[in-house]
Amino acid sequence: HMKITKSSLAKKLSSEEGVPEYIAKKQVSQVLSALADRITKCEKVMISGLGTFERKGKHIGFMPSKKLKNLKGGNDEGDK
Repeated sequence: HMKITKSSLAKKLSSEEGVPEYIAKKQVSQVLSALADRITKCEKVMISGLGTFERKGKHIGFMPSKKLKNLKGGNDEGDK
C-alpha cells in the first residue's frame, strides 16, 4: 500500500498546478482542516468521486462513492 501524507499531496499539487510547494502545503492543510472541522461538528461531508464522511457517535464513518468502489474492484467494506 502506498502511504499518502499531507506532504505527498502537497508535492503532487505543486507539480501538477505549478504552485510553490509551501503554498500547496498550506492549501492541503486548509482543506483537511475544514473537512475535519465539519465532520467533528456532526456534519455529513460528501466529496464527489471520493465518498461521504459522517460522524456517528464517537466514530467517523466513510462510505466510498460508486466511482471509488469500482476503482478498487467493488469491495464494499464501508467504514474500513
